[in-house]
Amino acid sequence: MYYHVPDYVYPPPCPLNILMVTDRDGCYAPITGNRQQRSLNLLIDSLTRPSSLMNARIRKAHREPVTAGTVNGFAETAEEGFRSFRFRYTGAGERSLENFDEIWLFGILNTEQIVRNESGVDISSLADDEVNAINRFMSERRGGVLAMGDHFTFGTPLCGRIPRVRSMRRWLVGEVPTATDSTRLDTRIKPANVSQETFDAQTENQYEDDDVPQEIYPVIYGSASRFLPIEGYPHPLLCGPNGPIRVLPDHMHEGMCYVPRPLPEEFNGISPQVIAYGTNRAGSAAVPSFGLIGAYDGDDAGLGRIVVESTWHHFVYLNLQGFAASTNPTGMRHWQEIQAYYQNLALWLAPTEKRACLFENASWFARWHPRLDEELATFANPNTFELVHLGRAGFDVLGQWAPRCWVVQSLLIMISRLAPSPAMRLMIDPWYSGNKQQQQPRPDSLSLLNAELIYTAALGGMLHRMYKSFPSPSVNPKEIKLLRKTLPVMAQEGIYQGLKSIEPILASSIADLQNLQQLLPKDPILQRPQEQKAKSTRNKKR
Repeated sequence: MYYHVPDYVYPPPCPLNILMVTDRDGCYAPITGNRQQRSLNLLIDSLTRPSSLMNARIRKAHREPVTAGTVNGFAETAEEGFRSFRFRYTGAGERSLENFDEIWLFGILNTEQIVRNESGVDISSLADDEVNAINRFMSERRGGVLAMGDHFTFGTPLCGRIPRVRSMRRWLVGEVPTATDSTRLDTRIKPANVSQETFDAQTENQYEDDDVPQEIYPVIYGSASRFLPIEGYPHPLLCGPNGPIRVLPDHMHEGMCYVPRPLPEEFNGISPQVIAYGTNRAGSAAVPSFGLIGAYDGDDAGLGRIVVESTWHHFVYLNLQGFAASTNPTGMRHWQEIQAYYQNLALWLAPTEKRACLFENASWFARWHPRLDEELATFANPNTFELVHLGRAGFDVLGQWAPRCWVVQSLLIMISRLAPSPAMRLMIDPWYSGNKQQQQPRPDSLSLLNAELIYTAALGGMLHRMYKSFPSPSVNPKEIKLLRKTLPVMAQEGIYQGLKSIEPILASSIADLQNLQQLLPKDPILQRPQEQKAKSTRNKKR
């Protein structure tokens, strides 16, 4: 919390319940020496930092089979009830997927390392009933899934059979990048004093434990509308505190994300996207750049969201330790951006209802911020300009703990409920293409009108509506108890108020543009024939 909100005006919290699952030598706490290289401890620390927006509750699971009544040291770092973990959707107990909003899968095992029981049955890979359980989680609960491996078939036993996940990333022998030949994908930064030959020798983990990241290239989205331009935005996953996130930890041989063509039916007509690309720095590189992060927005398909990653080296201790311990300003800034990406993953992957709850709570907290509380009290009956002013102040306040892209996307979801028109969405939503099969970034355009006006007016209207209902903290227990139900109503009514307020501005702007068009100078080249004709007529009269 960055300011005090009286306890008795708090709405019920919206915790994000995340299930993390790993295998083999993946773990959750440092063990000793090199055995801590694949620990997820720094990732978990980043997600569980105090925040007024996100309360992440993480359960740590490990799939290592119990042998002779014992588990290995890596599995012991998981929670006791989540060792030798197997997926099931329903049922009593805390292991049921009905208890979670998101599943984060870190597949360390490859297809040559699977364990079989005495009957020869694979007990390392997902069984059919587990695949079905995760599929139900994504379709019925609309839960989010983050899945990854590394080069070769690392991650395939855990992730390679999950619907949609299996088609967003290379998992199988014959299509995966390897560690040694021209298919290798190396994102490490070669020091200036090191030859390419020495660099390619791949000394184990060399240049990976420092605070020097790889530079990534996020896709920038914008509107193709000639009426309402939209400022260029990266995907919400890569919207950071200082603009687009352009760094991630590097690794000597990553995996690859891609968009399947033709699109399999299991995507329900909504295509995934590669939202960021990496640069291959291997000397023998046959592929100069590759898909680093893939994302599937299942909202329009009635399914949960999915993110696939090229490698879990973007998340483990080996590759994060240099950033977390960095004392130079550049390294510290990079660590801030990497942690922002982790937070964005948790926010974006949440089911629809949980995302709405988080946004309503964030806006409610913003309403009580000293700056906004004073501004709201100043404008008892705000006009359009005052609502836009309140919206801009709201973006500033929310920006203290929420990425701007997340706020914009949350507003757009609520606006689309009031105006469920694809044409409207195409004009104001930078991430919507209107073509379900393609879902490709649209080209930038120029216009004299700006969709930012809609965002700010909508947010200003929502904040003012909350102020109007609660001009001062309530001590009525009944009101506070009902706040979870009344917040969505206040938010929708306020957004409607904000949108209606800008109608006269839009009409006036259209009229001004039409007048401006008439007043613009004509092309002098087109005027010359008329001038010559007039001159000829004058000469004849003489």
